[in-house]
Amino acid sequence: MRGSCGKTKTIVIICLCAFTALIGILYLSVRLFTNPPKAIMLPSRMIDESMMEFSPDGTEVGYITWVTYALLYPEAPTRMEEVYFCWRDVKGERGFISVKIYSDRDECKDGISGSGIVRSHFFFSPDSKYACVATVHQLFLVELASGKVSQISYSDERVTSFRWLNSEEIRYVSSGFCWQQKIDKEQKSRKKLCSIESDGSEFWSPKGQYVVYLNVTKSSGYSLDVLNVSSDEVIASIEQPDEVCSLTVAWKQDESEVFCIVRFYGMASRAYLAKLSSGQVIDRSNELNKHFGKNIPKLKPLWTNDGQYVLTDLFWETIGDCLIRPEKWEVVDIESNLPKHVPKNKTSKPRLFRLPFSGWFGVKAMAIDYSSDWKYLVDYEFKHAILLDKRMTVALSPNGKLVAVHYPWGEAIRIREVAIPVER
Repeated sequence: MRGSCGKTKTIVIICLCAFTALIGILYLSVRLFTNPPKAIMLPSRMIDESMMEFSPDGTEVGYITWVTYALLYPEAPTRMEEVYFCWRDVKGERGFISVKIYSDRDECKDGISGSGIVRSHFFFSPDSKYACVATVHQLFLVELASGKVSQISYSDERVTSFRWLNSEEIRYVSSGFCWQQKIDKEQKSRKKLCSIESDGSEFWSPKGQYVVYLNVTKSSGYSLDVLNVSSDEVIASIEQPDEVCSLTVAWKQDESEVFCIVRFYGMASRAYLAKLSSGQVIDRSNELNKHFGKNIPKLKPLWTNDGQYVLTDLFWETIGDCLIRPEKWEVVDIESNLPKHVPKNKTSKPRLFRLPFSGWFGVKAMAIDYSSDWKYLVDYEFKHAILLDKRMTVALSPNGKLVAVHYPWGEAIRIREVAIPVER
């Protein structure tokens, strides 16, 4: 009898627990249906380390970040991405400011995905009073003193590239044409300069006078064109087969030369150095393929500050970046020349970044414990390798005397002096 009573009590307890759990599930279901969660916020991320920069006069520093939301209820799963421009003045008088530039919402056919990030970039105006931010389709102007955001382009057009011409005007490519617009005027006042039938990728010179692109109107394939936008004159045009995969371009800061690499599907790549004053084009395709083989590099958008070298952007962890001197054709390996105190890893090779002063370049080397990239300043002779910072993202001021550091656990930018025991 006692055994039967014990079993009965156990069954009753189990039933009560099951009933309570069922009530809880029903209650949560009703709450989710009547008051669904608005969003699940995924972690915000920096777009690119190169996206944090100082203004031309060194008084401001800014970067772009995005936040991704996964919207689960009450409709079909969607993904929303918001683009923010963040900046601060160097003196700290205004503090840190963040403004939303753009938001994009798409239905996720295959469920929630973190891909499809809204790619954005920005440039400060030459007078350092504004920043122009490009999202995947439009251009926006940010007034740094007030934080006011205004749209430059039309909402229904697709802007593929832009560059400041001066502190009052911007040039950009949209709908097959290059436009020039004053930032204090409405869109309808813009001026049509010339037609540009590209594959959607244009590479502007630093001062907005020239643009390099793949011309898609050729009947026999493509042509690599270097265009003077002001005069609508084609400085150089080089015929290319129709198996083009991608184009990567590096400009000299003074716009005198541009180095281009055209990659192909199943074919050897091609490389050209164009001299804009004379229109001369030097073919470096044989040298490129002989040295790199199948591991053809991408290029940083600007040469070193003194115009001596092009910096590669390989994205090959087993190879690492290098410096290229296109005209005399010299390739300088980075890893084998670095001083011994710079950490070296077999699975993570050194990466390069550009510096705003001559005779030096930046190196990102993975720490021995793989915790982070250590940033070094290295001279051309590899005699000095000065540790700049061990943090996530850094930027150097135009005079090379200040460094801005963005910490991965927050949004704020901290600024400190750089101690380099050589003249810059």
